[in-house]
Amino acid sequence: MQERVARFVDKWVVQSIRPNFVSQNVEWISHHVPKTAGTSLRITFEKAFTEKGVYGIYSETGARNFSKGESIYIPSSTKVLHGHFKPHVNQQTLFPNAKRTVWLRDPIARAWSLLGHTLALKQNNHLYGYIEETYLNKGLDDKEELFYKLLKDPKTKHAFMMYKRYFKSVPLKQFEFVGYVERYEEDLAKFSNIIGVELKQEEKNVRNAKKVMPEFKSSLRAQFDEEYKLYESRL
Repeated sequence: MQERVARFVDKWVVQSIRPNFVSQNVEWISHHVPKTAGTSLRITFEKAFTEKGVYGIYSETGARNFSKGESIYIPSSTKVLHGHFKPHVNQQTLFPNAKRTVWLRDPIARAWSLLGHTLALKQNNHLYGYIEETYLNKGLDDKEELFYKLLKDPKTKHAFMMYKRYFKSVPLKQFEFVGYVERYEEDLAKFSNIIGVELKQEEKNVRNAKKVMPEFKSSLRAQFDEEYKLYESRL
């Protein structure tokens, strides 16, 4: 609901607060890497901090600007910022009391899940549009073969191998807490102890995280080497 309200905030109001807006109330900046634990984690946050205490930052609520370190509108009741935005050093200037958190997933498993999600929903976005025009419309419909092609395609591989680029501005070592989808329940308990609030596990989307990967996973390990270095750096 808060996000809907934000969409209708007059542009001149947002622009007027952007240059100097600083909030002392935000406690956590939670980055949702696509196809990790984002949706489940947000529901968990809302139950712990109430819906008014959690503000979602997505494409329609300023994710692009916030990823650049620019100020955006947020409700004064916000304790947790959560959404699809990249880390930027200026974010903690805007929210000086906030700590960062992120959840990671096995790089190849995340990439494979992203492809399945994209193909299943047929979302009208740049990635699916390109896949459809370049591959699907030309008869390539084998998912595994398509996966190999996309990992080598300069126009798509960044979406499937994104950790190195994602943490370029703010290194992973600067995050207060890094959780792993593969041990979600265990890490959620650790995170609860850190923030002093009981976080109860939600199964939305996380239920697919432990599905067995196709046998070709081992053959791609070297190709994902840089991704695994980051992924394993906080294990």
